Parts: sequence; C-alpha cells; structure tokens
Amino acid sequence: MNCPNCDRPVTLETEVCPGCHQPITLSSISLRGLTPLHLNHRAGAYMSALAANPGNQTLNCSLGTCFAGLHLYDKAIACFEKAIEAFAGSADTYFLAAVCLLRGKTPYMAKRSDIDKAVEYLNAANMLEPKAVYFYLLGYIKQEYFERKYLNVTPNAEQEFASAKEMGIYNEEIEELNELLNIQKP
Repeated sequence: MNCPNCDRPVTLETEVCPGCHQPITLSSISLRGLTPLHLNHRAGAYMSALAANPGNQTLNCSLGTCFAGLHLYDKAIACFEKAIEAFAGSADTYFLAAVCLLRGKTPYMAKRSDIDKAVEYLNAANMLEPKAVYFYLLGYIKQEYFERKYLNVTPNAEQEFASAKEMGIYNEEIEELNELLNIQKP
C-alpha cells in the first residue's frame, strides 16, 4: 500500500507515514482538516489497497469514513457493513454507519428502517465501548424522530442526553458530530 497522503510505500501495520507524518488510515470520527480533495485522494489510495485486501476491516472503515466526509452515504454504509462483517468489535465503525444511515438529513426525514438500524448500531457501539457522543446521537435521533412523531421509546431522548452529559460530552465532540451529520446544530 502507498500512503494516502504522499504516496510513499507503507504497510497496513504502519500507523503514521514516516515521510509526511500523516496517519495512514482514518481511525477517528473526526474529519477536521481534511478537505474534499484530501478525502478523494485518500479514497483512491484505500480503494487500490482494498483490491489486494478486499476484506480488510481497517481499509473498509477508512474508505467508508472518506465517503461519509464526501456525503456519499450509500457507498459509506456499504464499506462500514463490510468492516463490521470482517470485525464486529469496532465501536466507531457502528457509530459512523449510524451517522451515514441518516444520509445528511434530520432523523425526522429518514425512513423508519434506517432509524431502527441506526439505533441498533448505536446500541452495539455502546455495548462495545460506551462513549458520550454515541449517547448524544441516540438522544438526537430519539428527539427528532420518535418524539416529533409522538412515538414512545425507552430510554427516551432526555435520558440519552443525560447519559451523554453524565459521561462528560464535550462541545468539541458535539461540533464534530454536527459536521458528520451535515447539520448546523442538533
């Protein structure tokens, strides 16, 4: 594989390129500092590497993250589902798949099947590694979908937001989530 940033030859085990000092794969839910041009370049590198390693969880997740940042949600979901199939132990993969299931729209506008799948993915993420941002997204989905449609759900949005607050959600995490969701403010 080549570094998705500078094209220097690296291995999949390399975390940071020795040439440009940039991360080889995208393992974070933050896309800050990555322009669409960077994401396209990285996506091309990941697709090339996937040709030789089609079931690689890390590459599928990194490619899915690029597609999510480019708002190509259906392609991102396919990548995340392949990553989950290869390794079901990555909480961030479930989280990013849930974000993509909203397809850049408010949950109120999403199909019920997508909402149910997003909630399922977020619950799986919380079982693997509970994070405040996962609870926050659950609260947002429950507020904007279930409560706005007068549907009862347990735990409700207020309880999910309380869990996020209890875990110490940071404003920066909320801002990064808003960027991922492609919205102004949930």
